Amino acid sequence: MEKTYLGQIEQGITKVMVYYIDSGYFLEFYTNDRVMAECELLDDDHVWRELKMRGFKKSFRKVILSML
Repeated sequence: MEKTYLGQIEQGITKVMVYYIDSGYFLEFYTNDRVMAECELLDDDHVWRELKMRGFKKSFRKVILSML
């Protein structure tokens, strides 16, 4: 899988790295610089729902969507 880096955002000890892949988007969730989860998501709606499910605030989700 080839990934194109789109950006990252940090909030406290949490960091989310955002990539574009052929099938949509790929997110990596870090806590204390350790990968805690990785997600392949089809579109921006899936990205929004995944971030909401993980408890990220609306303003944080909007920043990530602006990277897509």
